[in-house]
Amino acid sequence: MSTMNTPSRRAASTGRHPLARFALAFLVALAACGGEEPPAEGDGAEAAPLVLASTDIATVATGEIQAGVQITGTLEPAQRVDVKAQVGGTIGSVRYEEGQAVGRGAVMATVTAEGVRSQAAATRAGVGSARAGVGTARAGVTSAEAGVASAQAGVEAAQAQLALARERAASAQLLYDEGAMSRLDYQSAQAQVEAAQAQLASARAGLTSAQGQVTASRGQVTAAEGQVASAQSQATSAGEQAARTVVRSPLSGAVSARTVELGEAVNPGQTLYTVVSTGALELRGQVGVEEVRRIRVGDPVEFRVDGYPGQTFRGAVSRIDPTADPASRQVGVYLRMPNPSGLVGGLFATGTIVSETVADALLVPESAVRTRQTEDGEAASVYVIRDGVIRQQPVGIVQRDLSRGVVAIQGEIAADERVIVAPTTDTVDGARVRLPGATAQARTTTPADRRERE
Repeated sequence: MSTMNTPSRRAASTGRHPLARFALAFLVALAACGGEEPPAEGDGAEAAPLVLASTDIATVATGEIQAGVQITGTLEPAQRVDVKAQVGGTIGSVRYEEGQAVGRGAVMATVTAEGVRSQAAATRAGVGSARAGVGTARAGVTSAEAGVASAQAGVEAAQAQLALARERAASAQLLYDEGAMSRLDYQSAQAQVEAAQAQLASARAGLTSAQGQVTASRGQVTAAEGQVASAQSQATSAGEQAARTVVRSPLSGAVSARTVELGEAVNPGQTLYTVVSTGALELRGQVGVEEVRRIRVGDPVEFRVDGYPGQTFRGAVSRIDPTADPASRQVGVYLRMPNPSGLVGGLFATGTIVSETVADALLVPESAVRTRQTEDGEAASVYVIRDGVIRQQPVGIVQRDLSRGVVAIQGEIAADERVIVAPTTDTVDGARVRLPGATAQARTTTPADRRERE
């Protein structure tokens, strides 16, 4: 029965086909007139997958990361000196321009200061005059000493004359007592003794006077020598002042600025040049009081410098401020880097003060990590793609390397898994994705497209 009825139903159905199509069109029109809306997208249908570009995903890598405190800032020359005028005057010459290398002690400029130079010449003449005075005083000493010698000889002659007169007077006394000498001759002998005594006294007075003259002459020598010392001091001071008219570089390096022109009038203390030494560069930064406890002078530092991708420069912590900033509670730390490569100052750099090295760490791009604050602190997660579905995976942060733009993470995630580099509002847990290389049936906006429009 069923076999025989089937063809008849099939024929009847075929015969009613135009009418059925008409009825269907009528119903559709009726529904449109009645204000009924078509079924909403997704009702009874699966949502279209999110199409990802190759730039939207990254593979979890394993590698080494330096654990420590990171400081970012500008590399500046470790030595920087403002070369200033030390005397007032007019610039007589300038010998260096910006960017030129300069050696220590090299003459960079001269200052014309006539008053200073004439004063130096006058003091040098004063030294010569004072020295001539010393010569004159010493000649006086020599003359006085000769007078002392002559007076000493006179004293000795007077003493001999007195001794002879006394012997004659003694003989005269004997003869006079025996009546063999007249009274007149006896008195003459006594008078010769008195005359010899007077002559000795006079010779001794002359000797004392000559000795006093020597003392006075020696005092004149001392005074003259003092005048020489004073004149030499004045000459030295004037010479130093004259030497300051020649401006020299205090260190070897390069001229970073010149602020004076030929013929310009300058005052003492006015900056003429700025000289820097780029043999070593220094990065100054600040760290919190909690982190500074982990840092010691001499700790190794790895630098990564903008404009030198893939290159690592090494240095050390040179000094640490002894006090924290009372407002920010930050402590200044200075990192120094030898510069044999001749890097210029002013480059932006990141210095990592290495406290330990984490090997075989799971590394993801920094932009792939999403953080939020919770009651227990900061919570981090990444969006990982598993079996074509996005899963929000909580992770822990081990270390950040801002210079490389990577973060070491830990948790239920494995190497070679794929994560979304920069999640957007479309990136939600459970969303399906289509990865690069898959055949797309329809045009779908990718996260990269959305970021470009934003």
